[in-house]
Amino acid sequence: MSRGLFISETADLSDILSPEANVCFAIPTSGANAYQLMYYDGAAWQIAIVGAGTGAPTTADYLTGTAQAGLSAEIVVGTAPGGELGGTWASPTVDATHSGSSHAATQAAAEAMAAAALSAHAASAVMDGDAAGGVLNGTYPNPGFAADMATQAELDAHVNDTTAAHAASAIANTPAGTIAATDVQGALNELDTDKQAAGNYITALTTDVTASGPGSVAATIANNAVSNAKLADMATATFKGRTMAGTGDPEDLTATQATALLNNFVGDSGAGGTKGLVPAPAAGDAAAAKFLKADGAWAAPSGITASSSDTLTNKTLDAEGTGNVITLPFKLWLPAAGANGTTAGTIWDLPTTNPAVAAAIQGTNVIQGVLDFADGANELSAQYTWCIPSDWTGAVDVKIKWFTTATSGDVVWKVATIAVADAETNDPAFNTASTVTDTAKGSANQLNDATITGLTMTGAAAGELLHIKISRDPTHASDTLAATARLVGVELTYRRAM
Repeated sequence: MSRGLFISETADLSDILSPEANVCFAIPTSGANAYQLMYYDGAAWQIAIVGAGTGAPTTADYLTGTAQAGLSAEIVVGTAPGGELGGTWASPTVDATHSGSSHAATQAAAEAMAAAALSAHAASAVMDGDAAGGVLNGTYPNPGFAADMATQAELDAHVNDTTAAHAASAIANTPAGTIAATDVQGALNELDTDKQAAGNYITALTTDVTASGPGSVAATIANNAVSNAKLADMATATFKGRTMAGTGDPEDLTATQATALLNNFVGDSGAGGTKGLVPAPAAGDAAAAKFLKADGAWAAPSGITASSSDTLTNKTLDAEGTGNVITLPFKLWLPAAGANGTTAGTIWDLPTTNPAVAAAIQGTNVIQGVLDFADGANELSAQYTWCIPSDWTGAVDVKIKWFTTATSGDVVWKVATIAVADAETNDPAFNTASTVTDTAKGSANQLNDATITGLTMTGAAAGELLHIKISRDPTHASDTLAATARLVGVELTYRRAM
């Protein structure tokens, strides 16, 4: 009887059989030379009874411990398990290298890594059925070009199109018109032929700004080409110059800045001086009539000046010489009255109403006429007429000489004027009177001088007739003299330019 791998009838086949084995097993039965043959047909295990005298099927694979002559395709696996198995065929085991949790953990880690790689690849990969984008449309794996993309045929047609819209002749060319050539080289040649003739384009700049080509060149302003009109505008009363330190652009200078740049005048100290700016006079130099001397200093002139009081000896002043003018003060004495014995006669003109009264004073030694201005309720007055000199300069002062028998009290004297010119009515109203208050001396009959400086002369001019009116106003609040004020006379001081 042939030997093979036999399994006990009572053995639990599920412990050792596996559908993946794809082998068959022969199991002895109670019949002589009869076997139960187990095999897997791809779907389930099948059992066939092989009787005596019947050979082993040749379509099955047999596992045997040792080679069998009666089998044509047995698989000799040895008498004991090998490879990753250990133990016996009755009780096979997994060897130590591939058993336990270490092997399982390694396999689990490898499976996790593979799963992560597949997931990442799936997230970025283009899969069948994905929609195409950009210049493509449709879905993968068979996308197409978008509707607005030209096909190769369309591109070829555009390149080879020689119609007017694509020909070189359709390009505008100024000034010669369109280009007749149909290729690029021909168009360039045609443009070169049609370029501006020499003389029709700028090759150089002339006149004020000059430059010459070809290519990019620097332009130069011609010498003496920039006129005042082409310079920048300047403010009034300014100068072109420079006050900033160092070399630089011109500046617009004020008069103060300009004079600060000029040299000062240097006076002569024996070897000659230097022209330049004169020194400014000090305050009061004009009043002192100072002048600039040759040594560069301001000084008052020696000798006669407008305000000096020099004494002239053997000098001749020619007031009538051409250009010479001498202004001199003159005095005019106007006595109040005259006396003939005990009879007085007035020199001044007296009004019919409230006149001053002429009186003759008979002293031990002196006989004198006066005009009496009595204290009372009325203003007494007298008048005098004088012709103003033709060279009169316009200023008149008055000195009134008077006395009284009283030893106290004040008198208010009033002097008014009015001038009459040729062809004017000789009866005008007087100007407002100029006044002076004077106090009686402490002794009776002592002379008093009352002065008015700058008599009001409104309307008066040289050569006119001047009416002078003198009066006492006893009703004035300041007139406190309780006695007669006796007028001796009036002195006029006036100026003449000769």
